[in-house]
Amino acid sequence: MPKKKKKTLSKATAAKYQKIPVFQGTIGRFPRAMREIATVSVFGANKHQVPMGDMSYLDVPDAENVYLNAESRHLVAEVIEGPANHEDGELLHKAQKAWNALADLEVYLSNSTET
Repeated sequence: MPKKKKKTLSKATAAKYQKIPVFQGTIGRFPRAMREIATVSVFGANKHQVPMGDMSYLDVPDAENVYLNAESRHLVAEVIEGPANHEDGELLHKAQKAWNALADLEVYLSNSTET
């Protein structure tokens, strides 16, 4: 699969990003949630036999629908089965929903011309 070209940021956009408190706005506010999402990432990388740094999830055909559907499946499964996903190493459905929501957002942003 061909590698995506790295986007270069304009000076104005780069300056804006320097002002965004990424750590304080994510890990600092949601440390437990971010740890659970990272656990889902590791599990998924192992399950799909891809290295952790592999970004091929961005290139999945019809990625936005794939991740929206997966998020919805975990929503339904949580209601039916409870919080733990017994088929996926007792991961929390909430964390799997969150991972899929982040994947969907990342796909959108990486395809957007505004980033």
